[in-house]
Amino acid sequence: MCLLRFFAVAALLVTAACADPAPPPLSTAPPPLEMVLLANSDEVDVALRDPEPVVSARLIDAGGQEFPVGKITYARETEGQSAGIQPQLRMNAAGGSSGATGAGVGISLPLLGSSGPAADRVVVSYFSVRILDMVAYRTSWQRWKFHVTLGATKSNRREIEFLPPRPPS
Repeated sequence: MCLLRFFAVAALLVTAACADPAPPPLSTAPPPLEMVLLANSDEVDVALRDPEPVVSARLIDAGGQEFPVGKITYARETEGQSAGIQPQLRMNAAGGSSGATGAGVGISLPLLGSSGPAADRVVVSYFSVRILDMVAYRTSWQRWKFHVTLGATKSNRREIEFLPPRPPS
């Protein structure tokens, strides 16, 4: 009976392992970013985290006029390394009043453990842009956009766009 259960579980695991993986979800969201526009300020401060640095950025108003950002500065961060799988040795013993006893030893795989995936390295790019016409920004900020170019080399260059922050009330 126990052997039959073992084969049934093994068959389920093999079937699950051979199934096609689900395709990755499509994402149109920009990389993690933080934006700040303070109440009595006309400057938007942006911090964008991505494996690639920001090489250029500009704010484009509702009429298409472009405002390049000031100096872009960078910081490197390391995000979440997993501890991996540690080797384990388990032992147990059982006994009962009818005289039946049993013992078991189990070793979890992998026998030597495994390290987790390498930590992701991200570049935090910081930049600011001054909004010259705050009245226009307050009335049409939803039609403004940041246009950002990421990638230190041409082979990994990509363009993203995202809305600027809502003006303070």
